[in-house]
Amino acid sequence: MDKIIESFKNLYKGENIVKQHIYIALLFYLPCLAATILQFLDKNSKKEEIALILISSVIVGLLAIVPIFILQGLWAKFMNYRFGEAYGIPKLSWDCLRCGLKMFPLTVVWGLYICIPILIYLALIFLGLGYVIQNSDTVMVLVSFLVMILAVMFLFVLLFIISPFVNMVFMKYCEKFEYSKDLFNPLLPFKFMKRAFKDSMFVALKFILVGMVTGIAGQLLTLLALMILAIIAIPFVIILVFWNENILNSMALAIPVVMICAVVAIIPAYIRWITNLAYVDCLEEVYVDKFLIEE
Repeated sequence: MDKIIESFKNLYKGENIVKQHIYIALLFYLPCLAATILQFLDKNSKKEEIALILISSVIVGLLAIVPIFILQGLWAKFMNYRFGEAYGIPKLSWDCLRCGLKMFPLTVVWGLYICIPILIYLALIFLGLGYVIQNSDTVMVLVSFLVMILAVMFLFVLLFIISPFVNMVFMKYCEKFEYSKDLFNPLLPFKFMKRAFKDSMFVALKFILVGMVTGIAGQLLTLLALMILAIIAIPFVIILVFWNENILNSMALAIPVVMICAVVAIIPAYIRWITNLAYVDCLEEVYVDKFLIEE
């Protein structure tokens, strides 16, 4: 656990590090805003309101593509940076956008490698369940539901096992930011697994607990921020209601509420991202030991 704590500490060392982390957190605003807008969809909403919410979400979602690529590029530059530096994070710049765009093909290919087998697996499970429901008695249907739950759990276990080694594919790319045929080999994670299974699993298992702790911390901080904002907002809302009793049902109030909720949503998003940086930092140490130093 000392290495994990040190990994988190190292993320906050360096010049202008506070400003750097503030800028990183702000990059989450547009993605959080797009997600927050969709949460205001309600079955009782008018058609005009639903259309406005959907259009707004699409527009903001398209704008959010830029910060998403910047964050992806910063993540890639962080992995490259860690091959030479023990602490700090790379400087946030427009070069991060270039790195994110350059890595996009690799992200798409490995996304397809993972998603297509998952979809086929789930399709077979639900097709089998559907067949059993139509042609079996109640006992067999219940057994089939239990088997389906176990099969889905087995899928999550497989994804957990393979995920550190998929990360190593991206580490290999981030060594020099150069593409090679080997990077698109779907069997490459199994090569990494063969030599670094035990150490990688040990890191991944520890970060299950770390993820739970940081996740709870993120939710508590989010709740605290909402409570503070609610206390501040109540007097203003009361004044607005006295000024216009229909204000609570108007879009004029909904817009600032959505924007404020998106700001609060930055907290858990930022914490998850920082936790992931600490995770790949620890995992990269295994990668260096097993595939760079030993070779």
